[in-house]
Amino acid sequence: KKISGFNKITGVYVDRHDLVYAVDAINKNIKIYDTELNLKWIWDLSTIIGGGVETEPEDITISNDDKRIYLAEVNKHTVVYMERN
Repeated sequence: KKISGFNKITGVYVDRHDLVYAVDAINKNIKIYDTELNLKWIWDLSTIIGGGVETEPEDITISNDDKRIYLAEVNKHTVVYMERN
């Protein structure tokens, strides 16, 4: 199965639950798919990071316990850290 609708995929990550995280730098979001590549969620990074911050995500990694998310961000040359409950 093929996934479409991206402008610039810069990173892909598969977590321990086999969810696929596809980073789209131009759309400034992360699309999350199940094992059959059905779209489950879209993370809008402008909303998540907030404060009107212009962002261009490059890559993503998630800790083994699924609580800590790290995004490489090229616009501000930073690593964005997020934590899930």
